[in-house]
Amino acid sequence: MEQRIYDLPDAPLPLDPDSYYEVLVPDGSSATGYTSCKVKPSSNQPYKKYVALLSQLSTSAPSSVVLENTLGAVPVWSYNSTGNYDLTLSGAFTANKTFVILGQYSSAIISSNLISTNVVRISTEDASSGTPSALNGILDNTAIEIRVYP
Repeated sequence: MEQRIYDLPDAPLPLDPDSYYEVLVPDGSSATGYTSCKVKPSSNQPYKKYVALLSQLSTSAPSSVVLENTLGAVPVWSYNSTGNYDLTLSGAFTANKTFVILGQYSSAIISSNLISTNVVRISTEDASSGTPSALNGILDNTAIEIRVYP
């Protein structure tokens, strides 16, 4: 019996990256025309990642709405100095294999720096006056994705 993909039941969301899910793959040779196989979502990407929305006010550490974290533990945000915030997780960030993607705003500069294998620093600067200066309170549901490749 032929089934179209849109007729199949939805997978439970959000997917648990450490669980296996059974999928049907067309094979053209079996009696049903499909072969069943198990897939682990986390095995589909060659990297571990941390994806969140960041907000920050005054001299407090950024708060985060974590959308996805496959780093293996929960990293901690802290306030370092005006416009500088550290994400810390012991041994999680490999030199030359850590890639950071940040949301941007037109009058701000938001950048990242790998401080050590334990710390990624996010820096925010106000650029509206033409001369960038470190400033708190720029992060407002700002997207961040950190990828760590093997």
